[in-house]
Amino acid sequence: MIEARELYYERQEKLQALENKLGLYLADESCDDENVSDGGYVDEVTHDADGKINFSQHEAFWEAMVRSQASAAGMRAEEHELNINELLGEAIY
Repeated sequence: MIEARELYYERQEKLQALENKLGLYLADESCDDENVSDGGYVDEVTHDADGKINFSQHEAFWEAMVRSQASAAGMRAEEHELNINELLGEAIY
């Protein structure tokens, strides 16, 4: 349904596997969500009555989440003098 959402969660699994293998902090969905939602990067996001973000139809939100995830993971890896692109085997940062 939403390609960017699928990409986000596929990459999240890879980052979490790296975290477990290396003992590093690389992935944080809450941080990505906060960066995107509070940063005003996506106008299309709507909220349910209880205040939770409704993700179901917002490709732009998930595209921003993918960008936030890549940037944060890249910076966190750099803090340990590692290259997230090499660790994942793909260019994300």
